[in-house]
Amino acid sequence: MVGFCHGHYSVENLANLVGVKEYEWQVAGVNHGIWLTKFTTKDGKDLYPEIEKHKKINQNPSTPFEDQLAPVAWDMYEFYGLFPIGDTVRNSTWKYHRDLETKIKWYGAPWGGADSELGWKWYVTQLNAVVDVISKFAQAIESGMKFEDIKNSAKSIPGLSEEWKNMVDELLDSNKLSGEQHVPFIDSIVNGTKKRFVVNVLNKGKIKGIDDDIAVEICACISGEKFEFEESTLPERVINWYIKPRTLLAKQALEAFLKQDTKLIADILERDWRTKNSQQVQKLIDELYPFVIQEMKKITQD
Repeated sequence: MVGFCHGHYSVENLANLVGVKEYEWQVAGVNHGIWLTKFTTKDGKDLYPEIEKHKKINQNPSTPFEDQLAPVAWDMYEFYGLFPIGDTVRNSTWKYHRDLETKIKWYGAPWGGADSELGWKWYVTQLNAVVDVISKFAQAIESGMKFEDIKNSAKSIPGLSEEWKNMVDELLDSNKLSGEQHVPFIDSIVNGTKKRFVVNVLNKGKIKGIDDDIAVEICACISGEKFEFEESTLPERVINWYIKPRTLLAKQALEAFLKQDTKLIADILERDWRTKNSQQVQKLIDELYPFVIQEMKKITQD
């Protein structure tokens, strides 16, 4: 089983930062927790020193999700020793997320990143607009509209940002791939076309220091049923202080779910800095637990 994410494309931001068009790169970690383990020129020159020259670069994000070069990314780089890539920048300690003022400090004004109340509101607005685009597109196809008319109709959706209006032409270009890996992956599996992907697979020793039963995100060349996984190494700081706390929490949550043990759920919640009192924990469990039972019944029936 293989999972996909697109966070690794953020490596391009660093390539643009140091001014290289052709380069070698590698990422490794867990989903939404990947790190730049290799960044060199084609002839093998390390590009990390070039990144260093741009340390503490100021950033004025055009969207809440534009955070690859935000102050938080540089701070994480200094602490962990590798550059965080993609959504990894959003997923670190509460130091960056305590309140809106803190978020703006680390992720930039005016939103304070995608996970602030302002950033998420922006996202929901854009998401609704995109859903409207898809809906209008489907309706236009059903009504037999011409393709150019469909694109113009899609771009007239109220609330759609200029960025999304510019993307409509790309999204509706039948000759251009979306950037997601799914279709190229199918091509490699079915037709034996050898390509390089970033995949989520069970670790089974692929990254030392991470449990075998954890899904890791690594680079691989794929042709037919043949997978050639690239050797990946992460420093102890990343493994012990970033990866393990995340994977342990996942295992704890899974145990609580499978055992239907509200004491375990309560213990997880009591450790969260957002929890102010035990009454708050109990209230959440009272709302959550019936849903857990319902889902467990579905799994048992399946």
